[in-house]
Amino acid sequence: MAEEEEAGRGRGPHDLGVQVLDTALWVLDMPKVVAVSATLNPKPARDETESTASAFLRLASGAVVSLEVSWGLLMERDFAYLNLFGEKGAALLNPLRLHKEMHGSLVNVTPAIANSRNSYKLSYENEIRHFLECVRTGSRPGSPGEDALILQRLLEALYQSAAEGREVRLA
Repeated sequence: MAEEEEAGRGRGPHDLGVQVLDTALWVLDMPKVVAVSATLNPKPARDETESTASAFLRLASGAVVSLEVSWGLLMERDFAYLNLFGEKGAALLNPLRLHKEMHGSLVNVTPAIANSRNSYKLSYENEIRHFLECVRTGSRPGSPGEDALILQRLLEALYQSAAEGREVRLA
């Protein structure tokens, strides 16, 4: 196998999308997913990967999750976002904004955060700190291994959906 082919493996939803999927499901408290559908562009041939993926997850609650990830974004810089929209409010993660319906009006309830530190770097520091604390105390991590298994099964179902051009229902 050529070096270029080997270097390209692992990109796409298994590399980039799993982080977005994990964050979205974690924020929603790991809800049960009943069906998924996905598209990949370009469609990968054997041992190749896609540069862009779109996915749609239907949850048992009736809510939906829509994901888009891409390595080929033509913008001046990378960006990531997570937006949650509910019946009584919305939350945007990057930058953090919270809006809630109160007394018939939409109110901005975003907390003031006095932190001049790089939040991206801080998130990694907190993750490492949490991991070390779990190792030291034997406590269960906030994101246990069972969640990783759920994510892997969802990724496999998303790839199946893209390959077959149809929604895939989950058991």
